[in-house]
Amino acid sequence: MSTLRARGAEISREKILDAAETLFIEKGFNATSLRQVAEVAEVAKSLIFHHFKTKAELWEQVKMRRLADFAERQQQAFSQPAVSMNHFTDAIREYFLLLKGDPRLVRLLIRNKLESEPEGQSFDVALATDFIQRLERAQAAGLLRADIAPQFVMCLILAATNHWFEARHKFCEWPGIDGDGSCDEEYLDTFIDILLNGTQPRQESAS
Repeated sequence: MSTLRARGAEISREKILDAAETLFIEKGFNATSLRQVAEVAEVAKSLIFHHFKTKAELWEQVKMRRLADFAERQQQAFSQPAVSMNHFTDAIREYFLLLKGDPRLVRLLIRNKLESEPEGQSFDVALATDFIQRLERAQAAGLLRADIAPQFVMCLILAATNHWFEARHKFCEWPGIDGDGSCDEEYLDTFIDILLNGTQPRQESAS
């Protein structure tokens, strides 16, 4: 394929992803048709199948595009042989800042939560598995309590982070919470502090 044709193919692929992302955010996965995606992207419907086998694959690629850089950095960090709590707090902070700086990703995650995802979604599972395996290594190293399930620690991190940005506009109306942006950092610091205190091995009390 010539450089010009390759460039044209990449442009059409990005137009399809842009259109699909907009429709998935506005209408959700189930209510979005590939015909609608083609119309918004101003491409032939057949061109969608040239780049994506199914609508489910298109959905996953839309999410991957928003999360790919974050996932790559985390995989590099977690590939290091040593494990420390700093790895986890850094990962939580980076994910928090990712959502803070990407309102469209937040809206996509909200839509993701409102309806069942299509079967065969592997990107989210792969990303979560890497983090869970790292938590298991931390348990083996004695950095995390052995009596808690790493899978649910992962669920807690995602739930606490995602929901903050889904409902932040409401939380900022509460007494004592300033809506000027400083509440983001205060919330994050509080959450990390509670998470670390709750997951680190308990000190045996002196008899």
